[in-house]
Amino acid sequence: MIRLSRTASLKPRNGPFGPVEHFFQYGVHMFFINDAWAAGEAAAPGGMEGFLIQVVPLIVIFAVFWFFLIRPQQKRQKEHMKMCDALAKGDEVMTLGGLNGRIDFVEDQTIGLQVASVDGKPVVVRMQRNAVQMVLPKGSIKF
Repeated sequence: MIRLSRTASLKPRNGPFGPVEHFFQYGVHMFFINDAWAAGEAAAPGGMEGFLIQVVPLIVIFAVFWFFLIRPQQKRQKEHMKMCDALAKGDEVMTLGGLNGRIDFVEDQTIGLQVASVDGKPVVVRMQRNAVQMVLPKGSIKF
């Protein structure tokens, strides 16, 4: 037979945190129960809304990259190819390396660039057509 003292009772004690304080005194923590309450209702499975929420940001990012990076670069590349195809003998050009000169001859993939004149003889450098950065106005180069 177990006797209880007059001060002991079997009712849960009500402390500053309510009846839950009784469980904490005996080392039983309610973390898992709190997590279960925090979870709430389960979300509805997928659907069109979930798909759009995931796909629309990707489409927007792709559109931004297309209009601000890819498209302008393609445009510059096409203009450069047109300029390289239109090179002719006598054009004055600047190369990517900074050489200025007059085109002496034009072949399929290369050009001859006169960069100087020594004792009345031209100094011609052979280089690729794609190395031309820009065509200069006529008369800008003097030898």
